Amino acid sequence: IGIEHGNYDYRRNYLKRNVKDDVQIRAFQIAAEHKYASCANSIIGMPDETRDLIFDTINFVRKLPETIDATGAFIFAPYHGTPLRTYAIEKGYIKDEEICSLSNTSASMLRMPTISKDEISGLAKVFSLYVKFPRERWPEIKIAEKNDDEGNKMMAKLGKEFDEKYRPYKASNMDLHD
Repeated sequence: IGIEHGNYDYRRNYLKRNVKDDVQIRAFQIAAEHKYASCANSIIGMPDETRDLIFDTINFVRKLPETIDATGAFIFAPYHGTPLRTYAIEKGYIKDEEICSLSNTSASMLRMPTISKDEISGLAKVFSLYVKFPRERWPEIKIAEKNDDEGNKMMAKLGKEFDEKYRPYKASNMDLHD
């Protein structure tokens, strides 16, 4: 189920999706009640987005049932023909001629005054950790956002813990093959 964004006003004004939070949450609850495999898909790094707005999405996903999978986030890609691409070009966040690949979602293509490309990449890397780990672990997760020795070391530690705690099948499956 595509959440895209956890802030209702952003979703309504930028994405033209007038779906209230409680309706989306109920859809995930229904899927969980029926034991359907469900994924929550989010996008970060959209035009005019801020760190606070990204945390609105993180906090929204934290409200979903525990059984929901794929709580990661994709980085916004300004696809040709979409209103958000046109908006990003009009705001000067990207130039039309700079967009050479429709599949580049490994890093933000936008240069915005509200959040840096590096911060978007860091938040995408640890998005699932913020969603699943308790808030008292958030200072450690913030360290893991950084792409330096300290951040990479913390990411390795937290990633291992995440795999053991929240991906038991994957972790046990890896043990069988290693």
